[in-house]
Amino acid sequence: MEKIIECTFCDGEAKLQHEKKDISYRKEDFCINQYYYKCEKCGEEFTTDKVDENALLQVHNQYRTKHTIPFVYEIIETREKYGLSAARMNEILGMGANSYSNFEKGDIPSSAIATLLTLADNPSIFKEMASSKKELFNARAFDELIAKIDRLIIKEGESRLVRIDYESKPSSLNGFRVASMERIASILCYFLSTCKRDFNDKLKLNKMLFYTDFIGYQNNGQSLSGLSYRAIQHGPAPSFYDALFTYLQAGKYIDAEWEESPNRGAVQIFVPSTASDLELFSDSEKEIIYFIQTKFKDTPSWDLRNKSHDALGWLECHPNKEIIDYQKYAYSLAL
Repeated sequence: MEKIIECTFCDGEAKLQHEKKDISYRKEDFCINQYYYKCEKCGEEFTTDKVDENALLQVHNQYRTKHTIPFVYEIIETREKYGLSAARMNEILGMGANSYSNFEKGDIPSSAIATLLTLADNPSIFKEMASSKKELFNARAFDELIAKIDRLIIKEGESRLVRIDYESKPSSLNGFRVASMERIASILCYFLSTCKRDFNDKLKLNKMLFYTDFIGYQNNGQSLSGLSYRAIQHGPAPSFYDALFTYLQAGKYIDAEWEESPNRGAVQIFVPSTASDLELFSDSEKEIIYFIQTKFKDTPSWDLRNKSHDALGWLECHPNKEIIDYQKYAYSLAL
């Protein structure tokens, strides 16, 4: 969101402000960080469509979490992994016309439909659902779908049990997104490809991920990677960050090289093993990644470490090395 815009009431400039506010939604109250603009000349306060969207998303995030309702990206991912259209998902799940498509656009399903959507994400259960609607397919299409589902069942059964984060469900501790290895690797590979190589160590990369996710949450109401961050000695860092970097190296996303530094001795510098590709991200998410890269591409690791100690989330959570809550601390973060 723009920090300063033209006032809609006069020719003055209005600055972006925010305050805690309780919002009622479906007969429940949720506390959000409400953005608004205040004109320095006439004193009027007003919002924009972007500001209103951000407020609504904060409410929806909390409502979905409280009532265990899948998030939009999860609903889309479920359909895409089976290679089906939204219309076909409607038919298999027995929902009304355009229901699945509307859920992908942000409509919030009832608790009963939410349970159905969650069950459909399990390939073994979805195989039974699809088989019960076999008449919807021609023989070849049905066989191809079942073969795809069987591959997913095998893949999920053989998936590597590497913990890269504490949070297995969307919550305010991971920015309402489950950690995605593909998203994390894409962000890191972009930074490694475009930032000054001498400073591409674990200390700096941890901080760049933190700022990317928390500024992303501040602007868009969701983190970009789904990581949670703990307030440790040298600033915010992803939970299980050592396991995360080990997994990224094992997956051939990044590689590490040890180099001698005049000031720091032996330093582990990371380099990308794959081309940086940000196609997983929306335009607004890409803007955040570009902004963080431009802001810190030439910043030495220790300088960024010191800067991260100014973050309110680190200051308040560091004494007990707690996880930094996005909803509580993202809106106080300034760059």
